[in-house]
Amino acid sequence: GELSSGKLTTTSVSSVTIPSLHREKSEVFITLQSVENEPDTSMAKREPSKLELDISQCKDLLSSSMHLEDNHHMEDICAQIVEHIHLFDEAFIPAYLTEDEAGVLVEQIMEVKKDLRARDEELKLLASTINQWKEELQGLSMWMKEVEVFLHAEDAAFGDLETLEAQLKESNALQEDILTLQPNVENINETGQSLLGRCDQEGQFRVELGQQLDHVNDDWEMTVTTANKQNEKLKKAFDKSREVVQLVKEINQFLDQLEGELAGSGVAPVTAAPELSQRTYKLLQLRDKADRKSEALQRLSTIEVEGGAGEMEAQITAVQDRWSEVTGPVHTTYSRMKEATTDYGEFKTLVAQEGDWLDRLEKKLRRSSKCAADAEEISEELDDLENCLNNHPEDRVDRLRQLAEGLGEKEILISPVMTEADKLTKRWEELERQARSRIKSLEE
Repeated sequence: GELSSGKLTTTSVSSVTIPSLHREKSEVFITLQSVENEPDTSMAKREPSKLELDISQCKDLLSSSMHLEDNHHMEDICAQIVEHIHLFDEAFIPAYLTEDEAGVLVEQIMEVKKDLRARDEELKLLASTINQWKEELQGLSMWMKEVEVFLHAEDAAFGDLETLEAQLKESNALQEDILTLQPNVENINETGQSLLGRCDQEGQFRVELGQQLDHVNDDWEMTVTTANKQNEKLKKAFDKSREVVQLVKEINQFLDQLEGELAGSGVAPVTAAPELSQRTYKLLQLRDKADRKSEALQRLSTIEVEGGAGEMEAQITAVQDRWSEVTGPVHTTYSRMKEATTDYGEFKTLVAQEGDWLDRLEKKLRRSSKCAADAEEISEELDDLENCLNNHPEDRVDRLRQLAEGLGEKEILISPVMTEADKLTKRWEELERQARSRIKSLEE
């Protein structure tokens, strides 16, 4: 357009010929301003226009370091950027500028607006990132507070399998949650370090942000450590409780069975020799069973019962007492039957020996009574009878009587035992009397 004295002519950017630029009409609107006197178009000598000052102000804003700050500060920066963008809603380019100068100015306007919008997007992304980071931080902190209630709950009583199993199930689920959340925690730390790098290294906001990150990391480490310890403790308590319950059940079932097998063994008196050996063998089997099962009782006794397990301790004590009541008689009765078997065997041997000796003495006496012997034969017979009497074991009959009494005390009431000793004693007394009488007769 042309300038005339005292008149203002306006034109859009499309009326200015700038062959090297291709801009949309909606991007920049330019008004050419008139001047009162012939201007000096040298940009080095004239005063900068408002548009140039605005561009300079925007460049100063863009050249300043951008640090991450609190939301209020970030909102202020965003507002400043928006205000600077609006400075170019209507751009007034002085008409005294040459075509090349106007083109340079338009290029600067476009570049500054692009940089301002990029800065605005960067700030919005940064604000969105820190807001999301704080939400994740808050969510993790809330989860840890909820978990803390479970981690510090009162322990279930030792032996309470139902409650322990439920707590262990919940603890195992917590372990899975920790594994699931671990990548989130790592992401929080990675993002947190990135955000700290965007802060003013000497600023208070960086200190606050670092403290928040350190605090959540400390809480996370404490939560994981406590959860692991609790899980191990619950597993140990549950496994030990289950073992105690199983051992108590196993031992009681064995004692029930043993009581049934003991019925009739070692209670009623033994009245027959085969019954003595059968009962002894049966008691030996029961004793061996009890000895093998005693390993379970020893294992039960070595299990350390945790505090607050009064009921479980009572069950253990009860099964230990019952064990003594049931298995004690097995050992004592077996020992009695074994001793009785040995005594009965000795008794039968002595009876046979004594009977054989008495038979020989009786035979000597019968033969002696039929002989019409001379002096030499009488002397021989006399020596034979005296030797026979002298060689009779003095304690054998007493031992037979002692064994018979002992077997009776052990309730071994086998009929020969009760009569054999008396019969042999009487027979010995009678044969000894006859022998003494015969000796006396021969001596006369």
